[in-house]
Amino acid sequence: VITFDISPQQRAEKLAKVVAERVDSWGLALTGGYWKPTLLVDVGPDAEWPFNQLQQLLEASGLEVQRGK
Repeated sequence: VITFDISPQQRAEKLAKVVAERVDSWGLALTGGYWKPTLLVDVGPDAEWPFNQLQQLLEASGLEVQRGK
């Protein structure tokens, strides 16, 4: 659970940590391969700014953030 009583940067760091732990549980990738976790986000009409903030905070974290379809 990631609550909103901490800063946006702390939330992003916590999310990145949880995802990293999840990816570690997947085990080794095939030879020459790699795991690439992707977070698909459904963005509501009033959530464009928080979505952009999330993308920026997770940039270079190893977690790709994409808008859901």
